[in-house]
Amino acid sequence: MNVLEPPDRLYVEAAKGWYLLGNLEEAKAELQKLAPGYCDHPDVLEVRFAIYCRAANWPLCMEIATALLEVAPERPTSWINCATVLHGLKETQSAWHTLHNVLDRFPKVALIPYHLAVFGCALGQSSAALKMLERAVAVGGDPIRGQALTDPDLKDLLRNSGKQH
Repeated sequence: MNVLEPPDRLYVEAAKGWYLLGNLEEAKAELQKLAPGYCDHPDVLEVRFAIYCRAANWPLCMEIATALLEVAPERPTSWINCATVLHGLKETQSAWHTLHNVLDRFPKVALIPYHLAVFGCALGQSSAALKMLERAVAVGGDPIRGQALTDPDLKDLLRNSGKQH
């Protein structure tokens, strides 16, 4: 895929900034300024996914995640986004399988076993969830540990395992 050139790269960066500030409408407006040829660029799709994921627009997120998988299957975020949509659609078992199938393809990506831990908790698979969380922390270190300690989806797992610190 082509590299985003100015001004399109700047529109994407501005959209990310608006997203981080919580202004989804301004983020969408920045993406509407893109040249038509860049609408399916992986960087654009990732930002668009983040915007609509925050809004919990799961049908549109599925379209975006599918497009991202088609153009950039080598990106771990493509798979993470797909699994996030499935979980949002209450298809958590499918989300688990989606990420578990690529776990060894991306051994240095802590967010894959992290999300598997979250999905495992949702599915009542505490031992598998704990194993995945331990793997995520081994790969991602203190930032992942800190994220886990504040994640409400992992609260019970951490309390029951005695690993709250």
